[in-house]
Amino acid sequence: MTHHRSLQNRLQRFLDTHGESEMQHRTLFGRPLGIGLILLQKTLWGSALLVVAVVLLIFHAQHVTDPIQELFTRELAEDPHDLLATVLIRLIPSVSLQTELLLAVGVTVYAVLEGIEVWGLWHDLMWVELLIVVETSAFLPYDVWELVRSHSVVKVLSLVINVLIVLYLVAHYLRKRALQREQHERVRRLPSVRRGPRS
Repeated sequence: MTHHRSLQNRLQRFLDTHGESEMQHRTLFGRPLGIGLILLQKTLWGSALLVVAVVLLIFHAQHVTDPIQELFTRELAEDPHDLLATVLIRLIPSVSLQTELLLAVGVTVYAVLEGIEVWGLWHDLMWVELLIVVETSAFLPYDVWELVRSHSVVKVLSLVINVLIVLYLVAHYLRKRALQREQHERVRRLPSVRRGPRS
């Protein structure tokens, strides 16, 4: 009886390991290529958000409400017709200290969310994949509206990347669920071992 149970446990471990190898073609960071690319994108984006949050907090601490103007004051003094400085000053208006603080908090929360998603993808958590699908899908209508309102290469790339992320994660999730069901079905079909008489 002990031998049969040991054999059954070995078969279960084989099915689990075989299933994982089918899903995880180790090509980038020890993860499937698609997951690895999403990990890279979210790590870079989360890091950029943290930098923005820190800069906003520094501006808030120093009571700087017009950072672009402060940044280009000397350059405009040397060249009042500097096109880049003039355009940036017109595009980015002054903000209040309260708005600056709220922006810093919002960006920090977003960065933390990206960090959670990176951690969850790294540990192959299915609920994190669903979270990313929901989050990314929620922004798709806005991306489409922005693209219709004004065309740009950056907006097109952003929309394409987000659509690809959603499609890939949905397909990846469905494959994992199907494989899990297949594993459970195989285990369920294993011949049951009846208890023999005690010696």
